[in-house]
Amino acid sequence: MNGAEWLARALAEAGTTHVFFVESVLRRTLLQLKDLGVTPILAHSEKAAAYMADGYARIVGRPGVCMAQAVGAANLASGLQDPFLGRAPVVALTGRKPPSFQHRNAYQEIPHAPLFAAVTKFSTTV
Repeated sequence: MNGAEWLARALAEAGTTHVFFVESVLRRTLLQLKDLGVTPILAHSEKAAAYMADGYARIVGRPGVCMAQAVGAANLASGLQDPFLGRAPVVALTGRKPPSFQHRNAYQEIPHAPLFAAVTKFSTTV
């Protein structure tokens, strides 16, 4: 089992029915999600994906899941202020460059933890 399949199965088993994302993020996971009955919803921007996950969480009463690629992490973080202040259960996932490219001034590579510190209850690197 690869990481994409593991993440997709974990989300599906947790009861996730929809994932809000911007194209070019976690493609393998998105393909796995479709096979497991989770509907991927394409958003116009990372911030919009966060807002959509927020609305979903508030209406359905289950965590909304949003995803963004590394370069879009700052845009995703800006959309998490409302769900954080409103205490809506939103799970935000971002991708990063492989470890061999981190901390080497790779194009648009910045630490994600400081971006999310003010708008999340918990943030970690996997």
